[in-house]
Amino acid sequence: MNLPTSLRTGGAAAASAGQPRRTSDPIGKYFACLESAMNYRVDFEMHSLHASGGISRTTFRHCDTDALGAMAQLVERETGGPFDFPTRPEASPPSRWSQGVGLARYLSLMADQPIPALTVDYARPPVDTARRQGPRPRPTPTSTRAWATFCPTDTALLRVRARARSGGGNLNSGLLVSLHRAVQSFSSNPESPLRWSLPVNLRGPLSLANPHANHAIPLFLSLDGSSTPASLERELSTLIDRNLHWGAWNFVRLLGSLKLRTLERLIRRDELAMERKGHWFGIFSNLGSLQGTQDVVARTGFALTCPSTPVAAGVSTWNGTLALSLQVDSGLAHHGLTATSLLLAWTAQVGKVFGRDIRPSLCIHMDEPAPAPTPPLRPQPSMGAF
Repeated sequence: MNLPTSLRTGGAAAASAGQPRRTSDPIGKYFACLESAMNYRVDFEMHSLHASGGISRTTFRHCDTDALGAMAQLVERETGGPFDFPTRPEASPPSRWSQGVGLARYLSLMADQPIPALTVDYARPPVDTARRQGPRPRPTPTSTRAWATFCPTDTALLRVRARARSGGGNLNSGLLVSLHRAVQSFSSNPESPLRWSLPVNLRGPLSLANPHANHAIPLFLSLDGSSTPASLERELSTLIDRNLHWGAWNFVRLLGSLKLRTLERLIRRDELAMERKGHWFGIFSNLGSLQGTQDVVARTGFALTCPSTPVAAGVSTWNGTLALSLQVDSGLAHHGLTATSLLLAWTAQVGKVFGRDIRPSLCIHMDEPAPAPTPPLRPQPSMGAF
């Protein structure tokens, strides 16, 4: 049962009708158990490109916060005021019956896992399968990172081209189709399907006591050579209409109710089974369009990569500047696939999908180990009683 890994991209604790606020964060509990079960340090970094040309890096723990929560903490530290979180266009969660039906549909969807044409070379330290009795040494980072920015003028042009060419898609779906085609261009079978995880922000109908805690839950889409921005958007809309995002939330609530030892065993079994079978999926996370201090020209995030999620892509628009970020597990290097090579292929595919050769204004390649990040911000505790 390869279900717990489906939560790798983050999750949320949703409020049911009549209970608008919750104190627990089951996704935070999941990531904490992932660390103890598999020896993965589940951090992610937010990178900020300043007008002076410098880049600041801040590390966050995924058991404490999701990407929007991390973004909020940076903005609140800079401005001293509250962050205006993007919210879902839903007044409240659906009925318990609808959520239950969504859960059944979500579990059925998760049972179908295509095997990627690209294989991952698991050059990993052996996993200690015994329950942790004390601190474990962290493995050496084995991923590459790169990101690119598009100036506000070109970002606006990409949005216009997306509406003109996608036939019902948008900038978000066009960027994911471009990324999928870029990844598959490194494969001998580019028409083969590949599964992508798209975090869905549940803020609005869902409210945790700690606004920075994990509020995003993943939905999964399988793309192949025939996928287009319009078909992707239709499929995603269908999943939302069928309440699969609330089904995913209820699934993670069930996981959060388990004892720590039981959850660790499930995670360990799931991760090792995916490695043996060669299963993996990519992460595509779009934080949306955000406004903030003019001292920051662009801002983006780098999510966790590991054998079961070796490609993680981030998209964000900060003060009108679009940023694309990539973190690629080194286990894909035997295909020639690194963050730099994939970024070049991705931006080239953007031109083909949108019908206009629009080049990034800046590319930042970090294939060598990055300098030590700034100390993590410590948000309020988000793991309450389960």
